Amino acid sequence: MKRILWVDDEPWTIAPEKDRLEMANYHITMVSSVASALKGLDEGPDYDAIVIDVINRPYAVGEEPDSDIAADAPTRTLGLVFGEIVREHPKYRDVPLVFYTVVDDPKVRARIQEMGGRYVPKRDSLVAEIESMFEETKQ
Repeated sequence: MKRILWVDDEPWTIAPEKDRLEMANYHITMVSSVASALKGLDEGPDYDAIVIDVINRPYAVGEEPDSDIAADAPTRTLGLVFGEIVREHPKYRDVPLVFYTVVDDPKVRARIQEMGGRYVPKRDSLVAEIESMFEETKQ
């Protein structure tokens, strides 16, 4: 069974998609904050993929919003910063990242692509994307 860490600050909005993934035989660990996700990376089981909401806040945990960060918005959102942290994590740098989000901004999409992630709009099927992704990695 594939294990997926899912980070979304509004988990109630994606409950049906989470249920569909579980019915498709994926084990989902849902967390609602970047802090919990970071703890999960260090203390939790090995994950086969990480699903991230962009979490549209223009600065990272512990940072104060300032003009430099605001200038980089929307590419300095919590979810994208978490994606960058994952890419630097020795255990997870090669794990597939899927950004499942309502944010539809070309700068965000470009940043996701730069870090090797997949962009999936929340209106699309995450199950289909996850299955396609795992099928591609088998080849």
